[in-house]
Amino acid sequence: MFEKDIAKIVKRRSFWGALIMALPLFGIEWIVFTIILWNMYSALSEKVGTKLKFSTIAVGFIINIVVAIVIDALFTLLPVLGWLGTGFLVYLQFYLSGKMYIETLRKAYPNHPTQTTQQQIRYSNYNVKLENNNHIGTSSYKDQVAKLTELHNAGIITHDEFVNHLSKT
Repeated sequence: MFEKDIAKIVKRRSFWGALIMALPLFGIEWIVFTIILWNMYSALSEKVGTKLKFSTIAVGFIINIVVAIVIDALFTLLPVLGWLGTGFLVYLQFYLSGKMYIETLRKAYPNHPTQTTQQQIRYSNYNVKLENNNHIGTSSYKDQVAKLTELHNAGIITHDEFVNHLSKT
């Protein structure tokens, strides 16, 4: 679902958010919850190479807090099961929220140089060759078409670049 480094960011914040919300800390958990949530959004933004602004996450941030308040209010009366249920639902909430936010960032910055998907890492050398030499250093037409197709499917080259390079092979 995520690349390993992005998954680590989301899973770690999800774990700590769930743990904090599962413990009865008499209101302190809300402050820590908000800090962890902000930290997750901030770390994900940094990973894509953008600066986090409240205006870009305001709706998601507020919805996360409201959902956590409702979950906590519903489950707080059940001593142990309620705390565990709150922790589980907050973990799920963080995880899905992080997933949605990173997908939003990917759509907003599809070709951002710091957005390193597995395909961009794998084919970065080929991308440089395409830009600098206008060809891929393979021996046969079939290999060239296969490499261009992989680059196109990975989103590293556009459809127009794909067609342009095919016409040159």
